[in-house]
Amino acid sequence: MRTIYKYFLLLFFSLTSNALLSQQYNADSILAISKLSKNDSVKVQKYHEAVSLYLNENDLFKADSLVELMLKICEGQGNQRGNMLYFNDKGYLFNFKAIILNRLKYYLKSLKLAEEKKQVNFISSVYNNLGIIFYNQ
Repeated sequence: MRTIYKYFLLLFFSLTSNALLSQQYNADSILAISKLSKNDSVKVQKYHEAVSLYLNENDLFKADSLVELMLKICEGQGNQRGNMLYFNDKGYLFNFKAIILNRLKYYLKSLKLAEEKKQVNFISSVYNNLGIIFYNQ
């Protein structure tokens, strides 16, 4: 019975350590895919995915730099979906910095763009984020 318990613990710790390493690997591979892509919409989507992973790791510097790259790509092209993702990610980033007014500002900008484009799923996501702010107050 004790050997089964030891093997179980060994398996558990090896799986959890692999999960942490794979998350960093996923962020790196997502960024590699975005560099290969010639389509700016794909780049913005991949940056959005990488921002989520970096925020889960509490790496605010990398997340913030990717959010700013998203903005540079979206500014010149009028990419509405990219702008929605940018404002949403920027608002979520301010959650980690505990700056509520800036968080509200970016979520409301994201909501306005989502309502203009009639993106119902995105609108519900932004309302969820706004609800979390007010719930925590």
